[in-house]
Amino acid sequence: VPVYNVQDFLSKCLDSLVSQDLKSYFEVLLIDDGSTDDSGKICEDYSHRYSYIQTFHKENGGLSDARNFGLKRAQGDYVHFIDSDDILSKDYSRIIIKSIQKFSPDLLHINYLNFFNEESLIDESSIVNTETSPISNTQMLKNLFCRKIENYTWSFIIKKNILTDSNFKFPINRNYEDIATTYFIIDRAEKVIDIKIPLYFYRTRKGSIATVPSFKNVIDVEKSLLEIEEYYGKRESSVFHEYFLNYKLSFLIFAYYENFRSRKLNLQTYKVNRKILEQKILNCRIYKSKVDLKFKVAYWLIRFKVFIPIQQIRTKANEKWRGR
Repeated sequence: VPVYNVQDFLSKCLDSLVSQDLKSYFEVLLIDDGSTDDSGKICEDYSHRYSYIQTFHKENGGLSDARNFGLKRAQGDYVHFIDSDDILSKDYSRIIIKSIQKFSPDLLHINYLNFFNEESLIDESSIVNTETSPISNTQMLKNLFCRKIENYTWSFIIKKNILTDSNFKFPINRNYEDIATTYFIIDRAEKVIDIKIPLYFYRTRKGSIATVPSFKNVIDVEKSLLEIEEYYGKRESSVFHEYFLNYKLSFLIFAYYENFRSRKLNLQTYKVNRKILEQKILNCRIYKSKVDLKFKVAYWLIRFKVFIPIQQIRTKANEKWRGR
């Protein structure tokens, strides 16, 4: 659990861990990444109260550096990287352990639900239990490139040797670093399990990387997409050739709007990025590959210069609905 300045949310996350039924099956590593608030003290408090929780304090190096730090010290056969402001389902450990014992997978994909505050969390008793099923890594990769599942690292529980045997590291100082890693993890896993029931509750909050506009977000997304193309340029993959354009276009569109959101930071940088991104998007041969209709629509809206005003209307409507 990488921890950085989350004193207002950390206890809720850790309470969801210590309330699990099968705690004897796991260890919890809290990586305090140079917090300047009381997060480090909260970590120490839980470490003193629970023998299976360890706290490590380090200089601030960012999310990827904290994950790499924890991976080096993890003792278990499987690892799960949990964001310190999120919450686990009360059934998390029971379902995960049962699935591992039954299938011995290399990778488990878990479903999740978004929430904005504790009041917006749904009653878990209302969730209909659904079957856990094996899935091929090619189908999982297809789901990723088709955007049927997201990149979030925390939505995967990974057999540790998948990472350690390949000297895997999360990229340091990279925003949206999950784009640069999830495809690789799926590609290296031979046995994959898809757990349909939501076991993870993802908190959306102001001040996170996802909500603060930044030109770095734009640059890092483009860098990660290029790395994926370079990776599959060295190996044969029908899934990549058929579906990656859908994935690429979706994130180029995201970067295009993220660049617009960042325009007040530097107008000249915005204009340069806009020209480059428009060219990359309009160079996508959307009828030569399997591209989702919504991304095709966005493509044409960008071509006709109306994507931004329409997206602004949608964003304002979403914010009003969320009560922000």
